[in-house]
Amino acid sequence: MNIHLPLFSQRRRQAVAAIALGLSGSCSQSQYPKLAGRYAADEVAAAVELAPMGGIAYRLCRKQAAYAFLVKAQQSDVEPPPWPRWYGEEPGPDTPAASLRPVTWSQTCDESARAAQVVHTVCRGLRAHGKALASLASGPGQPLDTSAIENTTNLVLFQVAGMSTTSGVGKAAAQVGSNFANASKVFLDAYRTRKLEEVVRDSKTCIDSTFDDLLALQKNMVLVLADVRHRRTFVVRGMASAPLPPRGDRGLLLGEAMDAVGETDRTLQATDDALTTYKIAITRLKAAYASLAKLAAADPRDPGSAKDVAGGLDDLESSLQDVTELEQ
Repeated sequence: MNIHLPLFSQRRRQAVAAIALGLSGSCSQSQYPKLAGRYAADEVAAAVELAPMGGIAYRLCRKQAAYAFLVKAQQSDVEPPPWPRWYGEEPGPDTPAASLRPVTWSQTCDESARAAQVVHTVCRGLRAHGKALASLASGPGQPLDTSAIENTTNLVLFQVAGMSTTSGVGKAAAQVGSNFANASKVFLDAYRTRKLEEVVRDSKTCIDSTFDDLLALQKNMVLVLADVRHRRTFVVRGMASAPLPPRGDRGLLLGEAMDAVGETDRTLQATDDALTTYKIAITRLKAAYASLAKLAAADPRDPGSAKDVAGGLDDLESSLQDVTELEQ
């Protein structure tokens, strides 16, 4: 089975080059517009590559539920209910103790699916943010179109309002969406001044919070992945020492259908590698923006400060290029 991870492909590099080419003639005495334009192009590319990250949460939740079902099938002397009914009725891991209204596995995983939609929309917004920044860096003659950012901001607020935030992933995704919406408002207010350095500098705190929230979401998914691995180890060891009795045949079939046996270790390792790659890309994206904002507050003609920004962009572009396709 082939696992396709985000790839800084030739097409992405061409897109970055196209944006950079449009900036090549617009720099006056300062290097700042060129550096800002280069960052903007990288953000556009990174946003496209980061968009699938949220989908991992739903797939992990389904595996987590499948293993929980198998554990119960192994341990219980009573035949468990059919998988669809169990999935829709069994309290999930985020149900508070002695709760009168349990949060079922189905509800938990549905919220992970909604979290994926929020992440995808936020990445669309970051792509729009990068394009808007590129337009501003191109010079005063470029028209300022804020519609894409405004549309994604409205959409993400609508998506966050529909979330119950009962799970760790759901809470993290809602935080990503809410803070991105706040960052967009700050950016748009500054953007209309058409002063590039001020826009970058004044938006830093809010943009940072979006990157931090994406990192928090990634960390939450790493914890879920660890739980999936733990449950899988328990199930596989149980099957090796005492295969499921006839009453558990349904559970065994489910386990095979959900990759509970066989090559799942490699599948989960590929997921782990993907999450690590996302973390590196987000961390370097945040660092590159921080360097750009720092340069905005310094003398833009200072070669040392400009070198720091260029170095951060080199690291960011390297992390995007290093993501490759992993084969299972």
